[in-house]
Amino acid sequence: MGNNISMKNGKRIARNTLLLYLRMIVTTAVSLFTVRLTLQILGASDFGYFNLVAGIVGLTAIVTATMTSATQRFLAYDLGLGDLQAFSHTYSMLINVFMVFCLIAAAVLELAGPLCLPRLNIAGERLDAIVWLYQFAILSFVFSTLCIPFTSAMIAHERMDVYAYLMFIDVVFKLAIVYALLVTPFDRLATLGALTALGTLAVTVASWLYCRHKLPGCRYSMVWDGKLFRRLADYGGWNLLGSLSAVLITQGQTIILNIFFGPVVIAAKAIADRIQGVVVSFANNFYMAVAPQIVKSYAAGDISYMRRLVMVSSRYSFYLLLLISAPLIFCMQDLLTLWLGASQTSRDMLLFAQLELVKSLVFVLENPVTMAVRATGNIKRYQIMVGIQTLTFLPICYLAFRSGLPAWWSMIILSLLLFVVQFTRVYLVRRIIGTSTRQYMRDVLSPLMLTAAAVVALHMLTRHLLSATGQQQYMLVVNLAVSFCLTALSIYFIGLNSTEQQTALNMIKKKLPSGKAGVLLCLLMPLGSVSCDSSDDTFENSSTYSTTKTTPAVGDTLRVLAIGNSYTKDGTTRIDEWGEADCRHWCVYSLTTSSASLDLWASRMNSSETFKMVQRAGNMTMPTDSGTMRQLLSQAWDVVVVQQVSLQAPYYSTYNPALHNIIHNVRARVSNTNLLLAWQFIWSYADGYNGTNSNKRWQQIADATSTLQKSGSIDIIIPTGTAIQNARHTALCDDQQLTRDGTHLNELGQYIAAGVWFKTLLARKGPTNTPGAYSDAELDLITRCVDDAMLSPYTITLH
Repeated sequence: MGNNISMKNGKRIARNTLLLYLRMIVTTAVSLFTVRLTLQILGASDFGYFNLVAGIVGLTAIVTATMTSATQRFLAYDLGLGDLQAFSHTYSMLINVFMVFCLIAAAVLELAGPLCLPRLNIAGERLDAIVWLYQFAILSFVFSTLCIPFTSAMIAHERMDVYAYLMFIDVVFKLAIVYALLVTPFDRLATLGALTALGTLAVTVASWLYCRHKLPGCRYSMVWDGKLFRRLADYGGWNLLGSLSAVLITQGQTIILNIFFGPVVIAAKAIADRIQGVVVSFANNFYMAVAPQIVKSYAAGDISYMRRLVMVSSRYSFYLLLLISAPLIFCMQDLLTLWLGASQTSRDMLLFAQLELVKSLVFVLENPVTMAVRATGNIKRYQIMVGIQTLTFLPICYLAFRSGLPAWWSMIILSLLLFVVQFTRVYLVRRIIGTSTRQYMRDVLSPLMLTAAAVVALHMLTRHLLSATGQQQYMLVVNLAVSFCLTALSIYFIGLNSTEQQTALNMIKKKLPSGKAGVLLCLLMPLGSVSCDSSDDTFENSSTYSTTKTTPAVGDTLRVLAIGNSYTKDGTTRIDEWGEADCRHWCVYSLTTSSASLDLWASRMNSSETFKMVQRAGNMTMPTDSGTMRQLLSQAWDVVVVQQVSLQAPYYSTYNPALHNIIHNVRARVSNTNLLLAWQFIWSYADGYNGTNSNKRWQQIADATSTLQKSGSIDIIIPTGTAIQNARHTALCDDQQLTRDGTHLNELGQYIAAGVWFKTLLARKGPTNTPGAYSDAELDLITRCVDDAMLSPYTITLH
C-alpha cells in the first residue's frame, strides 16, 4: 500500500473518531442529566425493575449481536471488494432476514413473558406496570433490531458524521422523556417504556430514510438468496456462541444479582453500567472508525495494513479509555456524590462503578482481535474456544455468591477471566494477522501494562500529596485535572514509541494553533503514519516495478514453488535455458491443474487429496514431490508463486477471498520464516481470439495486478504478461501472436516468459545464455522486452 493511501486512511479514522467524540460530548452530558433525574423520579426500586425488564428482553440480543456482527462484516467486505451490486444485494437480503427474525423473536418473548415475570423477585403491586413495561420493551427491541442494517450500512460507508448526527434524535427524546415523566398522569414506569419505544422508532425511521436517499447501494429490493442466507447462517451460527457469552455476562449477571441481593443492588449496578457505557463509548467510537478498514483491508488482500491496524488500534483503544477512566476511578466517590447526591449513593454503587471501568480496560482489547477473525468469516474455532471460556463466568459467579462473597466481587471475577481469555484470543488470531503471541505481548500488552502501572503509582502518590494540603473547596476539579494530565503524560512517555511521539508533537504544533482538531486528533494521527513503519516496507504508488523485499539466499539456495495452471507451466518450462542463476543451489517446481482458478486452489488447501509437483528448472531437488497440500507446503520454500486463471485474471474482484485463503495457508505451513509470495502477471489472449482486443485485455489484467500490488499482500510481481505484450509490438510477433492456440504460449513466447521469471527471481547481473534458435537481433529484442517489462510492468514500451 502506498504511503499516501495509508495516510489518507489514518486521517479518515481520526476524522471519523473526532465526529463521534463530538456526538459523545453532547450525549454524555444529556445522559448524565437524564439518568440522575430518572433515578430520582422513579426511585431506586422502579429504576432497578426497569433495568431488570430490559435485561430479560436483552437476552434476545444473543442472536441480535450475532446478526449485527455478520451485517457489518458482510457489508464492509462487499465495499472492500468494490462490488456495489453485491453490496446492494446483501443489504436487501439482510433487511429481509431481520424482519423475519423480529417476527420470531417477538413471538418468543410474548410467550416467555407470562412464564418469567411472576417468578422474579417483583413486588406484587408493581406487576401490572411491569407487564406494560415488558410489552413496550419488546417494541423497542423490534425497532432497534430493524435499525441494524441501516446503521451498519453507514458504518461500512464510513459515514460517521451522519451516524453521529442521527444519534442526536435519541438525545432529544431522552430529554423529552424526563419531562414527560414529571407531568404524566399515567404510571411512570409504563410511560418510560412507551416513550423509549417511540424514541427508538424515530431513530430507525430517520436511519432508513438517509440510507435510502443518500448511500449508494442502499435501495431495498425484494430478494431471497438461499446461498447468501446459508453463508450468513454459517457465520452467525458459530458467532452465536460468542454473542451468547457476551450477553449472558451482562444480563445473566443482572438476574443472578437480583436473585441474591434484590433490585436495590441492581440499581447500583445499573448506575455503574451507565457510567461504564458512557466512558467505553469514547474508546468504541475510535474502534468503530477503525473496524470497517480492518474488514476492507482483508477483502482487498492488504494483510500487512490489517495487521498494523489490529496492533495499533488495540493500544490506542486502551489509551483512550485509560485517559478517561483513570481520573474517574480515582475520583469516583466525589463524582457520584456530586451527580446523584449523597443520599442516592452507596458503597456497592461506588465499587461497581470503579470495577466496571477496570473490567472495561481489559475487555477493550477484544474488539480489534475479534474483528480480524470476523473479517475472514472463518470463526468456528475462535468462537468455540473463547465462548466456552467466557461462559464459565456465570457458574463461578453463582458459586461465589453462594459462598457469601459480596455483589461487587462479580466484577473482580469477570476482569480476571477476561484477562485470561485475551491470551486465548491472541493465540488463535496469530496466523490471521501474521504475528506471533510473543510479538503481541511485546508490542501491545507490555506497553499497556507498564503504562497502567505508572498511572496507578502516580495517581496514588499525587492523591496523597493533594489530600495532605487540606484544601477541599476545589479538590474534585484539581484531582480530575491532575489525574488527566498524569495519565496523558504516562501514555506519551511510556505507551507511545518514538515515531508516534514525534508524530503527536508535530500534530500538536500544527493543529493546536488553528483550533481545528485539538489534543484528541494529536493522539489519533499517529495512525496515519503507522503504515510507514520502517519495519514494514510498502509499495509506492508508481508504475515502476518494485518489490517489498529482495529474493533471499543469493549465492546459497533458492527454492521456488509455482502454484497455478497451464499458464504457470508455460512461464516456467524454459527457465533453464536462460543461464546460470546467482544461487549455487536452486530449483523451480510447479504444481498445476489445467484451468485451475484461485478458488480451486483455495478449496484444496485443507484437502486430503494427493498432488504431484513437477521440477521445471534448477540443480537441486526437494525432499517431497507428492502428497497433500499441507505436506507439500510444509517444506522450506523461499518463494511461492500464485496466479489467477486467465478467464478471471482481468477482474480483481475474483481474487479474494480465495487469494487470502491461499496466502494464509501458505504462510502458516511453509517452514521458512523468510518466505516471499510472488504473483505471475499473466498475458492477454491473442488479438481476435474469441473477439479479444489484446491491448484492452492486457490493460484490464494490468489494472487488477496493480491493485493487488498496492494492497501489499504480495511481495514480488513477475510481469510475464507485459513482456509478451511488448513482444507483440515487435518483429517477434507471428500469426498466432506468440501463442499456439490464441491463449497458451508457443516456444518463443515461453522463452520470453521464462526470461522474466529468471531475471526476477534468479539473476540480477550478468548476461543470459543464447540458444542457437534465435538470431542476435531477435535476442536483443527478447532481452529488451523482458527488461522493459521489469522496469515498467504497467506500460507497453515497444510499439
